Amino acid sequence: MMRLTVLLLSVFIWIGCSSKKKLAVDEVDVLDDLELVNAIQVANAKPTSVLARGKGTFKGMGMNQGFKIDLRHQQDSIIWIDVSAAMLGIKVARAMITPDSVMFYNRLDKTFLKSPISDLQKLIGGPVSFYDLQAMLTGKPISYPSLSKGLKKEMGAWLYAVNSDDRLMALRFDADDYILLSQEVSFDRAEQSIYATYAKHSEIIPSELSFTSKVNDSDLQLNITFDKIESASSITYPFSIPRGYKSL
Repeated sequence: MMRLTVLLLSVFIWIGCSSKKKLAVDEVDVLDDLELVNAIQVANAKPTSVLARGKGTFKGMGMNQGFKIDLRHQQDSIIWIDVSAAMLGIKVARAMITPDSVMFYNRLDKTFLKSPISDLQKLIGGPVSFYDLQAMLTGKPISYPSLSKGLKKEMGAWLYAVNSDDRLMALRFDADDYILLSQEVSFDRAEQSIYATYAKHSEIIPSELSFTSKVNDSDLQLNITFDKIESASSITYPFSIPRGYKSL
């Protein structure tokens, strides 16, 4: 379970997720339809706050383990995650991420980590941000189309493809209700990528999330199902590193 906790956090912030796969992004049709762009933005409006509880599984690197997860999130401010063992409910680890920092401690081996976001960006060689992470966890687009350029209809969904100097992105939106179905991000320089899919959308966030990636030629699969999702005007984010814990 200790290794699961570390890997869970690692997948979320894309540390060590390496893949030589590049997104195949072709020239797309230019659509002069601002109503479509507006519909996508409205359908995927960002939640102000999130309280979610559920369970998940991690498969890869010789492991197949379950866990319970408690997610608390304030838009553009804080992501708070608490992970417990699936069977016994023993609390294993806690993380709190802000736009500037990542804090994490592991109850099993009594270790902790405090690091600025900039250190993580240097580690993976890509511009990973708090805002990328919150988009992935809440099932919202990392990038919203501001113009219809870059959108095309493909296999019953709207595909939005973006190539920039530091990343490639491909997002798919439902053709009927414009909800985000999946998003893939690849950092060209670091040869890293992650693919996320979303299902059973609630009014706040999707209740089913799936992340796939690769580490050292090993396929990784992280699935999360939220049983309880709500929004609250006041959320607490308890985080205090216990005495005696060692810095990683």
